[in-house]
Amino acid sequence: LHFGLLGNRFNQYIADTKKPDWLSPSDVENAINLKTLAEKENLALSELAFRYLLSIKEADRVVIGASDLIQMKASLNSWQKGKLPEALFDTVTNINFSAD
Repeated sequence: LHFGLLGNRFNQYIADTKKPDWLSPSDVENAINLKTLAEKENLALSELAFRYLLSIKEADRVVIGASDLIQMKASLNSWQKGKLPEALFDTVTNINFSAD
């Protein structure tokens, strides 16, 4: 999920003083805001991000890029939970586009 920014590399990317070229300051700000929201909703950041993708009407496919069995099981568990509630989907959308 965004090269791990919304998954298992969140802490690494946030802590690194030299960010990759593809990682903009607004990406970092959005990720921090999404992490805060996920914690408030008692969700893992990766689950919030994955279920957000499932909630996009125009998305007819989601590619799972798990690097191990644990990540695959987490993705499948998120998939089984399905789309986000509409209000939460809207909140995530507003976070994603507020920094642009």
